[in-house]
Amino acid sequence: MSAHAPERGRGRRVLLYLAAGFAVLAVGWVLAVGAVYAIGGVLSVEVHERTEGIDLYLPLPAAAVDATLSLAAPFCWRLGGAHHLGRLGIAAEEWLPQARQILAALERSPDATLVTVEDGPTRVRVAKKGSRLHVEVDDPDVHVRVALPARLLTRAAAQLGC
Repeated sequence: MSAHAPERGRGRRVLLYLAAGFAVLAVGWVLAVGAVYAIGGVLSVEVHERTEGIDLYLPLPAAAVDATLSLAAPFCWRLGGAHHLGRLGIAAEEWLPQARQILAALERSPDATLVTVEDGPTRVRVAKKGSRLHVEVDDPDVHVRVALPARLLTRAAAQLGC
């Protein structure tokens, strides 16, 4: 037996521990990403541009949208006794309570097509399927689909409470 045998055994153990650590981190990362998607849902945007043949698919975790909306708070301020949103000067007290009630009711509502608008060859459809809202725009040049968790709009209205 050589004098280097204990060092090789120790080196193998260190590599084994490193491999196990990386495996735990990889599994933990996959579970964390899965939990973010499962808990918050996903906002997805699909665009198919027909004339150029360009396709885009963008899935966004709803939690990221929530975090972005929380950044809107600095753009709310009290002006003349009323909350206003940004430069628009829209008085939030006038419409936000009703918007919250409507969005909460929409979240609980059964599946349905909410509105369909047709203008020549262009068609826009808004529907609720399960816990998601679907907006679909079909035009001769482009086809766009947006799907988002209905509760995302309810949370957005709550965060925009200034």
